[in-house]
Amino acid sequence: MGMEKATKAQLAQVEWLREQVLLHDGYGYSAEHEYKSFEVEERGFEGYHGYKPFVTVSTEVGRKGDEGTMAEIFARTRRLISIGPRGGMHLLNTKGATGRSGQATGVAVLYRVTD
Repeated sequence: MGMEKATKAQLAQVEWLREQVLLHDGYGYSAEHEYKSFEVEERGFEGYHGYKPFVTVSTEVGRKGDEGTMAEIFARTRRLISIGPRGGMHLLNTKGATGRSGQATGVAVLYRVTD
């Protein structure tokens, strides 16, 4: 699926996530880790003020060569991130303090420092 209706802010966040998720999930050793999957999909809905594009980013990061080992099952990091029209991000696959899924949506995915 194309990204024809995605905003500039969303495209900038996708590129920023492409760099930072690997660095963060690789614990600073991005040379030893790789993306097992990095999928970007545009979704949206027709709202009161027109079409509202939303972008979802699904990532899976693991060590290089971990296929067929227990690390393939237990040591990979998976994220599902939603990006709003103005670039706001929400991590969707979290568990809150109660252990129920979705309790911590809206928390910062990664801290982004801008000049």
